[in-house]
Amino acid sequence: MKLAELQTAFQNCVLHGARDIEAIVQGTEGFNTATRLGVYEYAFGARLVEAVAKTYPTLRATMGERGFAELIHAYCQGKPPSHFSIRYFGDTLSEFIANTLTGTRARVLSELANWEWLLAASFDSMDMAPLTRDSLASLSPEHWPQLRFKLSPSLYRLALHTNAVQWWKAFSNGSPAPTRYRMAREVEWVIWRHELKTYFRSLKPDEACAVDCVMRNETFATLCEVLAATGYPDNAPLRAATLLSQWFNDGWIVGILD
Repeated sequence: MKLAELQTAFQNCVLHGARDIEAIVQGTEGFNTATRLGVYEYAFGARLVEAVAKTYPTLRATMGERGFAELIHAYCQGKPPSHFSIRYFGDTLSEFIANTLTGTRARVLSELANWEWLLAASFDSMDMAPLTRDSLASLSPEHWPQLRFKLSPSLYRLALHTNAVQWWKAFSNGSPAPTRYRMAREVEWVIWRHELKTYFRSLKPDEACAVDCVMRNETFATLCEVLAATGYPDNAPLRAATLLSQWFNDGWIVGILD
Protein backbone atom coordinates (compact mmCIF):
# COMPACT_ATOMS: atom_id res chain seq x y z
CA MET A 1 0.00 0.00 0.00
CA LYS A 2 1.33 3.42 -0.97
CA LEU A 3 1.75 6.10 1.69
CA ALA A 4 -1.10 8.20 0.30
CA GLU A 5 -3.42 5.18 0.36
CA LEU A 6 -2.37 4.38 3.92
CA GLN A 7 -3.04 7.95 5.03
CA THR A 8 -6.46 7.94 3.36
CA ALA A 9 -7.38 4.62 5.00
CA PHE A 10 -6.26 5.90 8.40
CA GLN A 11 -8.22 9.14 7.92
CA ASN A 12 -11.35 7.21 6.94
CA CYS A 13 -10.96 5.12 10.06
CA VAL A 14 -10.59 8.11 12.37
CA LEU A 15 -13.27 10.24 10.73
CA HIS A 16 -15.82 7.67 9.59
CA GLY A 17 -15.09 4.43 11.41
CA ALA A 18 -13.99 2.57 8.27
CA ARG A 19 -12.23 -0.69 9.17
CA ASP A 20 -10.20 -1.36 5.99
CA ILE A 21 -6.98 -0.32 7.66
CA GLU A 22 -7.31 -3.04 10.31
CA ALA A 23 -5.90 -5.53 7.81
CA ILE A 24 -2.48 -3.86 7.89
CA VAL A 25 -2.29 -2.65 11.51
CA GLN A 26 -0.83 -5.22 13.83
CA GLY A 27 -2.04 -5.73 17.34
CA THR A 28 0.17 -6.37 20.36
CA GLU A 29 -0.08 -8.64 23.35
CA GLY A 30 -1.68 -5.90 25.41
CA PHE A 31 -3.65 -4.05 22.72
CA ASN A 32 -5.40 -5.60 19.76
CA THR A 33 -5.76 -3.78 16.44
CA ALA A 34 -9.20 -2.33 17.21
CA THR A 35 -7.98 -0.96 20.56
CA ARG A 36 -4.90 0.65 19.03
CA LEU A 37 -6.94 2.37 16.34
CA GLY A 38 -9.59 3.29 18.87
CA VAL A 39 -7.07 5.38 20.77
CA TYR A 40 -6.65 7.65 17.76
CA GLU A 41 -10.35 7.74 16.99
CA TYR A 42 -11.16 8.81 20.55
CA ALA A 43 -8.28 11.29 20.81
CA PHE A 44 -9.19 12.96 17.53
CA GLY A 45 -12.79 13.48 18.58
CA ALA A 46 -11.86 14.62 22.07
CA ARG A 47 -9.41 17.21 20.74
CA LEU A 48 -12.04 18.56 18.36
CA VAL A 49 -14.54 18.95 21.18
CA GLU A 50 -11.91 20.64 23.31
CA ALA A 51 -10.93 23.03 20.51
CA VAL A 52 -14.49 23.98 19.56
CA ALA A 53 -15.37 24.58 23.21
CA LYS A 54 -12.89 27.48 23.22
CA THR A 55 -15.10 29.25 20.71
CA TYR A 56 -18.43 28.13 22.18
CA PRO A 57 -18.05 28.14 25.99
CA THR A 58 -21.62 29.27 26.69
CA LEU A 59 -23.07 26.75 24.26
CA ARG A 60 -21.12 24.00 26.00
CA ALA A 61 -22.26 25.18 29.45
CA THR A 62 -25.86 25.44 28.27
CA MET A 63 -25.96 22.00 26.65
CA GLY A 64 -23.81 20.26 29.25
CA GLU A 65 -20.54 18.44 28.62
CA ARG A 66 -22.12 15.28 27.24
CA GLY A 67 -24.69 17.01 25.06
CA PHE A 68 -22.08 19.37 23.62
CA ALA A 69 -19.66 16.51 22.89
CA GLU A 70 -22.37 14.52 21.13
CA LEU A 71 -23.25 17.58 19.06
CA ILE A 72 -19.67 18.15 17.93
CA HIS A 73 -19.13 14.48 17.09
CA ALA A 74 -22.29 14.52 14.95
CA TYR A 75 -21.24 17.79 13.33
CA CYS A 76 -17.82 16.37 12.48
CA GLN A 77 -19.37 13.40 10.69
CA GLY A 78 -20.90 15.75 8.14
CA LYS A 79 -18.20 18.38 8.04
CA PRO A 80 -14.77 17.22 9.23
CA PRO A 81 -12.06 19.87 9.61
CA SER A 82 -10.77 21.10 6.26
CA HIS A 83 -8.81 24.26 7.15
CA PHE A 84 -5.17 24.12 8.21
CA SER A 85 -6.12 25.98 11.41
CA ILE A 86 -8.48 24.33 13.91
CA ARG A 87 -9.73 27.86 14.73
CA TYR A 88 -12.10 27.71 11.77
CA PHE A 89 -13.63 24.36 12.61
CA GLY A 90 -17.22 24.94 13.71
CA ASP A 91 -17.95 27.85 11.40
CA THR A 92 -21.34 26.41 10.38
CA LEU A 93 -22.31 24.94 13.75
CA SER A 94 -25.21 27.38 14.08
CA GLU A 95 -26.76 26.14 10.84
CA PHE A 96 -26.13 22.51 11.84
CA ILE A 97 -28.01 23.00 15.10
CA ALA A 98 -30.91 24.69 13.31
CA ASN A 99 -31.14 21.81 10.82
CA THR A 100 -30.64 19.00 13.33
CA LEU A 101 -32.48 19.95 16.51
CA THR A 102 -36.09 21.06 16.78
CA GLY A 103 -38.27 23.47 18.68
CA THR A 104 -37.56 26.68 20.55
CA ARG A 105 -34.51 25.15 22.22
CA ALA A 106 -32.95 24.61 18.80
CA ARG A 107 -33.59 28.24 17.83
CA VAL A 108 -31.95 29.50 21.01
CA LEU A 109 -28.94 27.21 20.74
CA SER A 110 -28.50 28.05 17.06
CA GLU A 111 -28.55 31.79 17.73
CA LEU A 112 -26.28 31.35 20.74
CA ALA A 113 -23.78 29.53 18.52
CA ASN A 114 -24.00 32.27 15.90
CA TRP A 115 -23.46 34.92 18.60
CA GLU A 116 -20.39 33.22 20.02
CA TRP A 117 -18.92 32.56 16.58
CA LEU A 118 -19.22 36.23 15.59
CA LEU A 119 -17.70 37.38 18.89
CA ALA A 120 -14.68 35.19 18.18
CA ALA A 121 -14.55 36.24 14.51
CA SER A 122 -14.66 39.90 15.48
CA PHE A 123 -11.80 39.50 17.94
CA ASP A 124 -9.70 37.61 15.38
CA SER A 125 -10.38 40.03 12.53
CA MET A 126 -7.74 41.98 10.67
CA ASP A 127 -6.40 45.11 12.37
CA MET A 128 -7.27 48.42 10.73
CA ALA A 129 -6.73 51.76 12.46
CA PRO A 130 -9.99 53.71 12.89
CA LEU A 131 -10.28 57.25 11.56
CA THR A 132 -11.16 60.26 13.66
CA ARG A 133 -13.74 62.90 12.83
CA ASP A 134 -10.86 65.25 11.96
CA SER A 135 -10.55 63.31 8.70
CA LEU A 136 -13.81 64.95 7.57
CA ALA A 137 -12.58 68.51 8.06
CA SER A 138 -10.90 68.79 4.66
CA LEU A 139 -13.89 67.52 2.68
CA SER A 140 -15.81 70.11 0.70
CA PRO A 141 -19.65 70.10 0.85
CA GLU A 142 -20.02 69.07 -2.79
CA HIS A 143 -18.14 65.82 -2.09
CA TRP A 144 -20.51 64.64 0.64
CA PRO A 145 -23.31 63.11 -1.49
CA GLN A 146 -20.87 60.63 -3.10
CA LEU A 147 -18.89 59.77 0.02
CA ARG A 148 -18.71 56.14 1.00
CA PHE A 149 -17.45 54.94 4.37
CA LYS A 150 -15.42 51.80 4.96
CA LEU A 151 -16.33 49.97 8.15
CA SER A 152 -13.97 48.01 10.35
CA PRO A 153 -13.52 44.38 9.27
CA SER A 154 -14.25 43.47 12.88
CA LEU A 155 -17.83 44.73 12.60
CA TYR A 156 -20.60 42.14 12.25
CA ARG A 157 -24.36 42.51 12.10
CA LEU A 158 -27.01 40.04 13.13
CA ALA A 159 -30.64 39.86 14.17
CA LEU A 160 -31.73 37.61 17.02
CA HIS A 161 -35.24 36.29 17.68
CA THR A 162 -34.68 34.45 20.97
CA ASN A 163 -33.25 35.05 24.45
CA ALA A 164 -29.85 33.66 23.37
CA VAL A 165 -27.99 36.78 24.55
CA GLN A 166 -29.52 36.37 28.02
CA TRP A 167 -28.04 32.88 28.19
CA TRP A 168 -24.68 34.26 27.08
CA LYS A 169 -24.75 37.12 29.58
CA ALA A 170 -25.69 34.80 32.43
CA PHE A 171 -22.73 32.52 31.73
CA SER A 172 -20.33 35.46 31.22
CA ASN A 173 -21.40 37.16 34.44
CA GLY A 174 -21.62 33.99 36.52
CA SER A 175 -25.29 34.67 37.22
CA PRO A 176 -28.22 32.21 37.11
CA ALA A 177 -29.22 31.09 33.65
CA PRO A 178 -32.68 31.91 32.27
CA THR A 179 -35.37 29.53 33.41
CA ARG A 180 -36.34 28.52 29.87
CA TYR A 181 -35.60 28.84 26.20
CA ARG A 182 -37.97 31.31 24.59
CA MET A 183 -38.68 33.30 21.48
CA ALA A 184 -38.46 37.06 21.81
CA ARG A 185 -38.98 40.27 19.91
CA GLU A 186 -36.47 40.59 17.09
CA VAL A 187 -33.47 42.66 18.11
CA GLU A 188 -30.80 43.93 15.74
CA TRP A 189 -27.22 43.75 17.05
CA VAL A 190 -23.78 44.88 16.05
CA ILE A 191 -20.50 43.35 17.25
CA TRP A 192 -17.10 44.95 16.80
CA ARG A 193 -13.61 45.11 18.24
CA HIS A 194 -11.82 48.25 19.30
CA GLU A 195 -8.16 47.77 20.15
CA LEU A 196 -8.11 44.53 22.17
CA LYS A 197 -11.68 44.51 23.44
CA THR A 198 -14.83 43.21 21.78
CA TYR A 199 -18.00 45.27 22.09
CA PHE A 200 -21.63 44.80 21.14
CA ARG A 201 -24.87 46.73 21.40
CA SER A 202 -28.40 46.58 20.11
CA LEU A 203 -29.48 48.89 17.31
CA LYS A 204 -32.64 50.86 16.71
CA PRO A 205 -34.31 50.00 13.39
CA ASP A 206 -33.11 53.14 11.61
CA GLU A 207 -29.50 52.66 12.69
CA ALA A 208 -29.62 48.99 11.70
CA CYS A 209 -30.76 50.03 8.21
CA ALA A 210 -28.07 52.71 8.09
CA VAL A 211 -25.30 50.27 9.04
CA ASP A 212 -26.49 47.78 6.44
CA CYS A 213 -26.51 50.59 3.88
CA VAL A 214 -22.89 51.45 4.59
CA MET A 215 -21.93 47.78 4.58
CA ARG A 216 -23.36 47.59 1.06
CA ASN A 217 -20.93 50.36 0.12
CA GLU A 218 -23.72 52.87 -0.58
CA THR A 219 -23.10 56.63 -0.73
CA PHE A 220 -23.95 59.25 1.87
CA ALA A 221 -26.81 60.42 -0.37
CA THR A 222 -28.29 56.91 -0.35
CA LEU A 223 -27.79 56.71 3.39
CA CYS A 224 -29.89 59.84 3.79
CA GLU A 225 -32.58 58.37 1.55
CA VAL A 226 -32.67 55.22 3.68
CA LEU A 227 -33.01 57.26 6.88
CA ALA A 228 -35.72 59.42 5.32
CA ALA A 229 -37.68 56.24 4.64
CA THR A 230 -37.21 54.88 8.17
CA GLY A 231 -38.60 57.76 10.23
CA TYR A 232 -36.59 60.88 9.41
CA PRO A 233 -38.24 62.40 6.32
CA ASP A 234 -37.41 66.00 7.27
CA ASN A 235 -33.99 65.74 8.90
CA ALA A 236 -32.31 62.66 7.40
CA PRO A 237 -28.95 64.44 6.83
CA LEU A 238 -28.83 65.49 10.50
CA ARG A 239 -29.64 61.96 11.64
CA ALA A 240 -26.98 60.58 9.29
CA ALA A 241 -24.41 63.01 10.67
CA THR A 242 -25.35 62.04 14.23
CA LEU A 243 -24.90 58.35 13.48
CA LEU A 244 -21.58 58.93 11.74
CA SER A 245 -20.34 60.87 14.74
CA GLN A 246 -21.21 57.93 17.00
CA TRP A 247 -19.57 55.47 14.61
CA PHE A 248 -16.38 57.49 14.56
CA ASN A 249 -16.39 57.53 18.38
CA ASP A 250 -16.87 53.76 18.45
CA GLY A 251 -13.99 53.19 16.04
CA TRP A 252 -16.15 51.74 13.26
CA ILE A 253 -14.95 53.96 10.40
CA VAL A 254 -11.60 52.94 8.94
CA GLY A 255 -11.74 54.62 5.53
CA ILE A 256 -13.50 57.29 3.46
CA LEU A 257 -14.04 56.90 -0.27
CA ASP A 258 -15.45 59.36 -2.79
